[in-house]
Parts: sequence; C-alpha cells; structure tokens
Amino acid sequence: MHGRFDKTSGKFSFDRAAKTGSTELSIDTASLTTGDNVKGNRPQSRDDHLKSADFFNVKEFPTMSFKSSKVTFAGDLPSAVDGTLMLLGVSKPVTLKFESFKCGQNPFTKKDRCGGNAVGSFKRSDFGMKYAVPAVGDVITLNIEFEGPLVVSCGTQQSESMVVVEPGGHVGRLPLSLSTCPRGGCQEHGFERCSGGAVHQRVGSSATLGG
Repeated sequence: MHGRFDKTSGKFSFDRAAKTGSTELSIDTASLTTGDNVKGNRPQSRDDHLKSADFFNVKEFPTMSFKSSKVTFAGDLPSAVDGTLMLLGVSKPVTLKFESFKCGQNPFTKKDRCGGNAVGSFKRSDFGMKYAVPAVGDVITLNIEFEGPLVVSCGTQQSESMVVVEPGGHVGRLPLSLSTCPRGGCQEHGFERCSGGAVHQRVGSSATLGG
C-alpha cells in the first residue's frame, strides 16, 4: 500500500570538501493520504483509519521528524544519512540511503543540476504502532525525491535559480533547502526555487506501509 504526506518541510546541506552534512525533516502526519478518503458504508475510510490511534494517531502526535547525526559520502556526493526518526513520541535510529544522487550539466540550459532520491525503512512496531501486526505489514518505507539546478554563491554574492521538481506517480511534495561547499573556493552551492517572489524548495516524499 502506497501513500504520501502532502505537508512537509526540511533542510539538507552538505560540504563536499569536508565530507560533512546535515538534514532535518518534519512531516505533518495528518496530511497522509492513500487515495481512499471516502467512508461509504464503512465505519471509516482507510485514510481516516491510518490517522487514528491504531496507526499514526495524528491528534496526539501531529508531527513525525528526522534529524541527521552523520552524512556518509561516496566520492564527492552523499551516499547515506544516519539520523533519528521521531514517531508517536518514540525516537529510533534510521538510515536514509541515496539510491541516486547525480550532478551534471543540463544539455539545454548548460547549467549544472543535481537530483536523486533517498530511501529508508523502519518497523512501525518499534514505535508502538502495533495494530494488526503481522496481518498488516510491519515495515514502512519512506522515499524522498529531489531535483534542481546547482546555484553557486561566492563570498557575499548569491544567485538564485529555478528548481523544477518532477516527483513520480503517487509521490507528494516536501519543501527542502540544499547547500554544498565545492572544492573550488566558493562558499556554498544551493538548490533554490523562486515562485511568486518567495524563495522555497520542493522535493517528493512518499510512504509504503507493509513493505
């Protein structure tokens, strides 16, 4: 079963020279949707059941969060992020692994772009979400996708450019800011999107319940 979180926020930064980085993510659990929100003749819809105390208990615990403790690199790019996931008031270690993280020049715009996705899994029962285990799968898999131009900022000068996010299928949207420090002398790079005069960033996020 696949679903998405429609209200999320976060920040990710990394330093290629120092091989360090950090990330923080916050997810509004009440924004979960699986495409089944019509009650019909049932006691409740599937989405309502997932938001109830049997699963995400969104009234008592409206936020799920992730904060990194370590970013691992493979060459110049991040390969994994170790951190702590807080869900239902319980904190447990979780690792997000980048299935893809690539940077290169767009053949049409001739501007540098980076994109990819990171995936992490955990057992919901470890966080106290034990309803219907094992009849309903115990493993929840999170997927985060991102894509955008590489924006270079040297010294006090900063440039902004448009990020085009292309989440696939059921994937939702997650605001994200990204920055990096190259080996060249500039202080930072970043992925930024400007819309209606406001600078913000977006990637896709999704969840799979039951493996």
